[in-house]
Amino acid sequence: MATTEGMRERLQHAPRIDMRAKVTGGAKYIEDLPEPAGLAYGAVLSSAYSHAKIVSIDASKASQLPGVIGVLHRDHLEGFYPLRPLPRNEHFKLTEDQPFLAIDKVRFNGEVVAIVAAEDLRTAERAVNLIDVVYEPLPHVYDAVETLSPGAPL
Repeated sequence: MATTEGMRERLQHAPRIDMRAKVTGGAKYIEDLPEPAGLAYGAVLSSAYSHAKIVSIDASKASQLPGVIGVLHRDHLEGFYPLRPLPRNEHFKLTEDQPFLAIDKVRFNGEVVAIVAAEDLRTAERAVNLIDVVYEPLPHVYDAVETLSPGAPL
């Protein structure tokens, strides 16, 4: 069985096969590769509220922006309840019963309200800023003890 010291010594003396390319500037990184044809970029509109009812969403300006491929929000789902399939995305910490897109209300700051696909990232981000969402803030609780009180918001 190799000792930790022996393993450390072998790692220090292992040749770096990419060293010459990196030092001379010849190494290729992901940014150096050409973009695939037909690549689409995405951007999301996240809620700025911790708990609010979504009154309306107007994405007409975003949809009309040149370079926008499409905009997705609750009005495009036609009754389909978008539960996040397993395995879940650990970034959003959603459980099996939480949709990937807010439908009637937002339940945490940063919940996805709309998604934009565009021909380039700048256009996708510009389109997200053109989406108008009207929220009705709902009561929220920040204290664990308060959540147990009768009538506390869920």
